[in-house]
Formats: sequence, C-alpha cells, structure tokens
Amino acid sequence: MRCCAPAREATEDREPFSIGTPSAEHVGFVDVPTCEFRMGNDGPEANPGDFEGPVRSVRLDAFSIGATVVTNREFNRFVTATGYVTDAEALEGFQLLARREGILPALESAHAIAYTHRLLADLPAGTIVLVNLSGRGDKDVQSVAEALR
Repeated sequence: MRCCAPAREATEDREPFSIGTPSAEHVGFVDVPTCEFRMGNDGPEANPGDFEGPVRSVRLDAFSIGATVVTNREFNRFVTATGYVTDAEALEGFQLLARREGILPALESAHAIAYTHRLLADLPAGTIVLVNLSGRGDKDVQSVAEALR
C-alpha cells in the first residue's frame, strides 16, 4: 500500500469536503488560512520509504487552492487534452537522459525531457531540438531510486 496516492476505486459521486472559505480574489478557489499542525509518523505503522518521520511541527502560510475535487478519470482527461507530463513520465525522462547522455537531470528538467521526447514523434526526421537543463539531478537520485522500486 502506498501513502498519498489516489485510490483507484474512487467514484465520481463522493462527498465534497471543505478546507477553507470561498476566495474573494479567485473564482473557483478557496482560501486556506495560516495554520500549524503536527506532521509525520514514526510509529510501527509508518512507511520508512515515504520519509514520514520524525513527527514534527509544520506551519503553512495562507494559500488558495482549487475548490473542485478531481477524480482520476478527470485527471486522465486533463493529461490527454493538455499534454501534461505526469511524474511517472518525468521518471522515464530522467532515465532516458541518464542512459543516452550520462546526464542526471533535476526532476523539473526531466519533465521537459519527457515532453520533448513525446514531441519528437511529430517532428520531421533530423530536426534538432534544444532543451535547457537546470538544477542538479544528483540531488534527486534518492527520490528517483525510491520511486522506481
């Protein structure tokens, strides 16, 4: 069982929940006030791979977030319609660049690599594409290794 991943059995008719008040500035968003809470888990049921521990105090500044619950089905339609690169595809981009060029891209750049790789299928053969890489992938190696297990 993985923490924090949407359940496949989620249905479109689940009850919405409220985390804030309707935003006065952004239609379709709610404002979440500044809050403090305890986060993490270092008990026997904790998943060490999720780096949940130790329990610590967390303070979040106020922010706005979309008020609509999005189902897996809706998210899949969004990905298809917009060309959005998922984290799973970014991991493929990370591996692709590492294997072909010996470069470990930062995960942000790995999203661009995955998107570019997808675009190449629609470009004429011999087209040269330049992708600017930023960040250092060596800082993300542990996260990538955990995600690929």
